[in-house]
Amino acid sequence: MLKYQRTPNRSRRSGVFSTLVIDGHKKYFFMITAFILTLVCLEIGLRIGAYFLHSKNPYYLFYGIKSKMADDDPEGHTAVFNGYFKFPPTKVLSKYGMFQEPTPIRINSLGFRGADFTGNKPSGGFRVICLGGSSTFGFFNRDNFTYPAILHQLFSESINNNKVEVINAGIPEAQSDNVLAMFKDEVLSFNPDVITLYLGVNDAVFQLDTNFLQTILRWVHYHSAIYVALGRLIGSIGGPELYSRWSIHRSISNRDYVAQQIELHTQRYEKNIRELALLAQRNNIKPIFIKQGINLIRRPRANSTTRMTYQEILQSIQRRLENNGWIDANETTHLVHAALMEILDKFASEESIPIVNNIAILDKHPEYYASYVHLTEDGNKALAEALYLALNPN
Repeated sequence: MLKYQRTPNRSRRSGVFSTLVIDGHKKYFFMITAFILTLVCLEIGLRIGAYFLHSKNPYYLFYGIKSKMADDDPEGHTAVFNGYFKFPPTKVLSKYGMFQEPTPIRINSLGFRGADFTGNKPSGGFRVICLGGSSTFGFFNRDNFTYPAILHQLFSESINNNKVEVINAGIPEAQSDNVLAMFKDEVLSFNPDVITLYLGVNDAVFQLDTNFLQTILRWVHYHSAIYVALGRLIGSIGGPELYSRWSIHRSISNRDYVAQQIELHTQRYEKNIRELALLAQRNNIKPIFIKQGINLIRRPRANSTTRMTYQEILQSIQRRLENNGWIDANETTHLVHAALMEILDKFASEESIPIVNNIAILDKHPEYYASYVHLTEDGNKALAEALYLALNPN
């Protein structure tokens, strides 16, 4: 009897427990749903707020989809969908670049800087397309004083070469993977006879992911306004910088970190330039490489007022890393950059690709630097003249 009397009690207790479990599940589901909805509302609110704060710039409303590349009107051709980005076609930028006063920068009908050109190469013409980042684009230079524009002028002044067309396909912030994507997607269809590649610093200056968490955080930074706002808030109160797609190298970089970053960067850079150059050659396009200088570190020689050369700075950084066991972010960038230029030299030698050493030009004329990497108009003239000689060896 006792057993039969206890059975209903157990059933009731079991039923109560099941109800509590179900209620608990509902509670957690409600909490998670509320948390997600809060994040979504906050994300939308931050995007709308930034949109109005920045003069109704759609870049902020569609963060992670559009690329911020022009004054107040980002283009719809983005790195997210195409692997590279361009400017809106047929536009004059007035607040872009590094000018003391607003200077017009003309974007042609195909979204590149400079005069209009047809997608199909004119009959009997010879087309040179200059690939690169902001140094090719001409961040500090007027329209007619970028090195592609000066190179075009040099050919125009030659009686035998007046049908040569030089196109500026430089895009600020572009790295080698962006340039490769643009070459395959668009530049090949322009039927160039020659391409020049002036690239290296953009590939060297930022950290590459070394673990899965960094890969996730890079993606989140690229797509979440909340993460961007949180990073700025933490930075404003003196907190640590959150990892992002714009994270530069560590302020204290030890030997292991430097070696790892050099390995990751050289693997990516070599893969991209190799694919680009070999694809060009298969399409009867002649590639020409340019070694890009970098001016992050300015050190005078001992007992002298003259500055160290690129190679001397490299050797001094290597000694510092060996003796101290660490170097700073700029020094790490220089070492990574030197490794990329070594890859460029090696591959050019293997494939008999002409190479213009702009590092050597800048060592002789450091005044040609307008910034840590960009060139003055005189620097562009010197580079254009070196390219002209490479294209006209006789």
